[in-house]
Amino acid sequence: MWLTTPGAGPVCPPHGWKHVIAIAETLGAPVWDCNSRLNFPSDHPLNLSMAAKECYDGADVVLALDIADFEGPTHVRDIATRTVINMVPQTATWIDIGFTDIEVSKWSMDYARTFHARHRMTADPVIGTTQLLALLKERIGRNADIAGKIAARAAETGNAQASFALAETYDPLVLRKWGAYGTLGDAAKARDLYTRAQAGGIKEARERFDALRR
Repeated sequence: MWLTTPGAGPVCPPHGWKHVIAIAETLGAPVWDCNSRLNFPSDHPLNLSMAAKECYDGADVVLALDIADFEGPTHVRDIATRTVINMVPQTATWIDIGFTDIEVSKWSMDYARTFHARHRMTADPVIGTTQLLALLKERIGRNADIAGKIAARAAETGNAQASFALAETYDPLVLRKWGAYGTLGDAAKARDLYTRAQAGGIKEARERFDALRR
C-alpha cells in the first residue's frame, strides 16, 4: 500500500506518474494520494484516497514517497472522543523514499509528529521506485504463489493489466517458462482471465489465449 508525494501545486509533476502506477499495479497495492499534486490518476481503480479504512485494511507494508506529514493521510479523527485513530495496522512496516529527512531540519507544525520509518532511503523517489520495481518483478517472477496472490488482489479492482497478470499464474505455458515446476496451472481459468484482459485493451492477451488453444 502506497502513499504518493505531496509536492507543490495542483499540477502533474514533470516526470509524470508512471513510476507510481507501475509499482502499484505490480503489487496490486492501493494508493493514497496526498492531493497536493497530481501524483496518481484519480480514476485509477487502485486509488483509494479519502477511503482510509479500505486503503489500509490488512496492510503489512506502507511505502511513503517523499511524505512530510505521514499522520494526516493515515489517521482519522474521532469527534466523540476527541482523539485521532491510526488506520494502519501496528504490525505494518514503514518504508520511506524521498528527501523529507533533509527538508525537515527542525520541528514545525507543518510536519506534525516526527516520522520514524523502519527503513529510510534518501533518494529521488522516481529513481528509487524504478529500481525497487525491478527487484519486485524479479522476486515475484520466481514465485508463482506470490504472483497469484498479488494478481488476484489487483484483479478484484477490474483492472485489465491485473487480469492479464493473474492469467499468467494459471497459464501452463507461462508457468513452464517461469520454471514453476510442480504447479500445474489451469488453462480454462487462464483463458477466461485473458478474455477479460483483452476486453480491457491488453492486446497480448489474445496471443496468449490463442496459444492455449493450440
